[in-house]
Amino acid sequence: MKKPRKKGPCKGNLPKGAGLNANAVEPNDNGANKKDVCSMKNDTHSHGKPHVHGKLFSDIHSCIEKEWLYMDITVPDDERTLSAKESSDGTYEKVMDYVDALCFQLRYREALACCESLYKTYPNVYRLERRLGVLYFKLLKFDESQKFLTKCLFDTDEELQLTYILAVVCYYKEDYQRAKSLLSRCAVLSADDGEMYVAVLYWFLCCSVRLNHSFDELKNLAKNYNFDCGHHLGYDGAVRFALDMLSEAKAESFCDKDTALNRCCLNYGLSVIFERKDKEKCRKYLSKSLEDKDLFGAYSYIAGYNDFNRKNQRNP
Repeated sequence: MKKPRKKGPCKGNLPKGAGLNANAVEPNDNGANKKDVCSMKNDTHSHGKPHVHGKLFSDIHSCIEKEWLYMDITVPDDERTLSAKESSDGTYEKVMDYVDALCFQLRYREALACCESLYKTYPNVYRLERRLGVLYFKLLKFDESQKFLTKCLFDTDEELQLTYILAVVCYYKEDYQRAKSLLSRCAVLSADDGEMYVAVLYWFLCCSVRLNHSFDELKNLAKNYNFDCGHHLGYDGAVRFALDMLSEAKAESFCDKDTALNRCCLNYGLSVIFERKDKEKCRKYLSKSLEDKDLFGAYSYIAGYNDFNRKNQRNP
């Protein structure tokens, strides 16, 4: 039986000096709020459906060199972060608002420092533990991420979301069998949600390739997919190609008129599929998936970055 968990204290102060040290990113995990949602007027699906994306990050944002390579780069506050910092009184809710603002600027290291300080005072708070689980994998700390996400999974009303994120983290850790098992659970939970279902199929196919499994299970799961992918066009294109529903030429151009994020997802999926078929094409699509470094917090970008480092036998 699940124990009641606190969603977050209503009041309380941080230890002195904690949380607001500016020097110390599925469901949206980059801290975007409703006012950040914008219509991508020029983006349409290949089958003609216009769609809406949430804005992925602030115009003023951090970079891969600062967050992953630990270069000494200063990222100025945007208007939202400055407002959150100035209005903070050190209480839990205010600091979490500041963390959300930092995440929207892709300032994951600073956000993590705030959350780790906050956790010393407020352990066993679901929202904080979930945020820690996400921030750790955004910073390539997969063991720590798995620990917090697993803890959250045992006590959550967000079973689908948490199971999905944990599956992707297991994929990053090369625990493909565990990831595939979790994704099978996600397929059951997302049966009526095409947008989520195609994301599950995408990572399921990646796991199948890595485990040298046939696509029979994938084809069976795809029977329940209504091809209403929402804004997950990149996932959709990769799945269609894996199921022989698209030629390579059509798959490669599937997201040409769509967002950079969808092109990243598509190209990473194609790179994995071609591991079985053509090593040169695998390298080509992997390289294309990493072209836009502003997407370093995206799930497929992280996966591609891990693959690139493994193939080149070097650590990030």
